[in-house]
Amino acid sequence: MTKTNFDPLKYVGATKFQTRFRPFVRFFLNRVCKFTLVGFDQIPATGPAILCANHISFLDSVFMLTHSPRNMSVVGKSEYMDSWKTRWLFTKIGMIPLDRSGGESATSAMISVEAVLARGELFGIFRRARAAVMANFTKVAPARRDLR
Repeated sequence: MTKTNFDPLKYVGATKFQTRFRPFVRFFLNRVCKFTLVGFDQIPATGPAILCANHISFLDSVFMLTHSPRNMSVVGKSEYMDSWKTRWLFTKIGMIPLDRSGGESATSAMISVEAVLARGELFGIFRRARAAVMANFTKVAPARRDLR
C-alpha cells in the first residue's frame, strides 16, 4: 500500500458525525465492557480543555472519546491516513494526523490543535507513543516529566 499524501491543515477535529456516533458506540461498549470513569466530572461544560491520559492500548482513544461529555479531537499517527477506510472514519470522529517524524507535518498538526482549542473545544492527547512498552502499570512515570 502506498502512503497517501495529505494536507494536515484540512483536518479540523471533531465533526457533527462524532456527536451522532458517540452515543451509539457508548451504548454498545457499555453492554460488552464494564467502565469505571474517574475524573470525567471535572471536564468543563464549556471552553477549551486538554485531556491528557496514559496510553495503554489503541482502544484508549475510543473509550475516552465515547465517554467524554463533549465532542473531543485527538491526535493520532499519520499512518492511519494511508487507508481510505481509516482516513474516512478517523477524520469524522475527530482525529488530527500527526507525522511522528517531526518537521513541517508535525507543525501543521499542532496548528490544527491550536484551532480546536481556539474554538473552545476539547482536545485529547496520550502521553505514551508506544503503548506496548507499558507492561508494568505500577511503574508509570508522572506526566510532568514528559512536559519539561
